[in-house]
Amino acid sequence: MSDREHAFDLWTVPLLLGWALFFLVGMFPGFAFYQVRDLAWVTTQRAWINSPHVITLAMAGYFGWFVRQRCAESELRGGDAVLRGVYAAIIGVVAFFDYPLDLVLVMPYRLDPATRYLVYAGALGKLVAWGYLYVVVLRYYAMGHFDAFAGLLPGRHASQERPSSDSHEAR
Repeated sequence: MSDREHAFDLWTVPLLLGWALFFLVGMFPGFAFYQVRDLAWVTTQRAWINSPHVITLAMAGYFGWFVRQRCAESELRGGDAVLRGVYAAIIGVVAFFDYPLDLVLVMPYRLDPATRYLVYAGALGKLVAWGYLYVVVLRYYAMGHFDAFAGLLPGRHASQERPSSDSHEAR
């Protein structure tokens, strides 16, 4: 943990609720896209964008940027922070992809076994990526692990001690 102490304060619960809504939309981006479009009374012919994949890309991009900012706060070097941000964005694309999860419940009985396993693997991949990112966010906010995003990739963290250049010169 970094030198900052975590205090479960007044803002922790609203932030967790905001992230829960973010991840709920990410679990079902197609449903969210069509509901918002219906609420705004936008017809398909007048819509600028007719694909829920825009939500996927926007959410993955935002999550990657957010991770990059948190890694920079945990004193990771610029390249390491950007690398973790890109990694989080790639996982975000998988986690927030508009995969029809209802397909897992209905369609596999009509498919041959090889295709059925592909449908299951796609759903499992989405759920694992989504759950992994959600757990990292919960670790950051609820448990106060301020370097939780720095641990997305193996390697050195800001909390690990780096040898100074003076130690090499003293030999």
